Amino acid sequence: MDELIRGRLTEDGYILFIVSRDMLDLFKDAETEKSVELDYNNRTTLRIFFRGNDIEDKSSLYYGSSAARCVISSLFASGCCELWKEPIGVDNFKLYASNAFENYCSKKSVEEGLATKIKNLSVSESDVGRAMDDKWFKNMYETVDDKIRLRCGLRNVVAPKV
Repeated sequence: MDELIRGRLTEDGYILFIVSRDMLDLFKDAETEKSVELDYNNRTTLRIFFRGNDIEDKSSLYYGSSAARCVISSLFASGCCELWKEPIGVDNFKLYASNAFENYCSKKSVEEGLATKIKNLSVSESDVGRAMDDKWFKNMYETVDDKIRLRCGLRNVVAPKV
């Protein structure tokens, strides 16, 4: 199936899909007020659906954009740190999100060729800082007193139709 999906997505989209699919377990016990669904049905654009508390919103981001990479890396960092339990400082959040793809590779023991491609999608701490002003970030996170709290747990990852 992965070979079929690879032909349906751009390379960046395919790699983000692999990471996203593996993140679902990190959020199985998450208690958040809203949820997020990542939809990979478009060849070039990641669609993000936010649901909860009578609110529905969506964003569309190009797979190779720093915003799409920030979404996935911040979700991975949030799942690993269980941000729904306790907020963390903004500086720590930026650090965790910027190292998320590297941490993913080490936790999953990804083979070297794929690990290099995944790590190439890494974002910098300043990318994460700029993303904090974006609409998708404000839908997923709440920043209070220089601490970040997750409002949206990952509910579903939609595989591309092949």
